[in-house]
Amino acid sequence: TKPDRRAYRGELLAADPRCLYCGKPLREGVATLDHLVPLFRGGKNVRGNLVLACRACNVAKGGRTLDEWLEHLQAAQAAVLAAPRCLSQGSSAHVPV
Repeated sequence: TKPDRRAYRGELLAADPRCLYCGKPLREGVATLDHLVPLFRGGKNVRGNLVLACRACNVAKGGRTLDEWLEHLQAAQAAVLAAPRCLSQGSSAHVPV
């Protein structure tokens, strides 16, 4: 059944007031409800498809499913780890690490 979104957000905040994606502490007025499976991808406005998220994570996840979002995060992390890094030597010159 379709939950009352405000009441359901309050229930989720009382149970575990953290963003599902990043773990950031949330409070009323800041917490958003995110669809694990977006509505336009066939998701529903039902309890099992709605989770707490901070606004930043909700926007960043966008229209991805949870699996797609996790794959995106893993790819982004791999790209960061593979990127060359520089160590400042006290000047404007950077030396690869």
